[in-house]
Amino acid sequence: MLSDKQSDAIGQIKNIEKHFGVRWFIQSELAGITLHTMKALVIKGYLEEQNYEELPYYRWKGKE
Repeated sequence: MLSDKQSDAIGQIKNIEKHFGVRWFIQSELAGITLHTMKALVIKGYLEEQNYEELPYYRWKGKE
């Protein structure tokens, strides 16, 4: 089950992908979404995470 913040994050991610295509993004691109929320979505399997120069990047995994 997703929290309201997690659902909001997923909605923002889908909007980014709608306009720019599937890509890696950073947490600060999402308005009002914390790193804690992003990590929870990784753990739940909604996002993939990779680090580049110690900065975490995320990508939607397409899970519904």
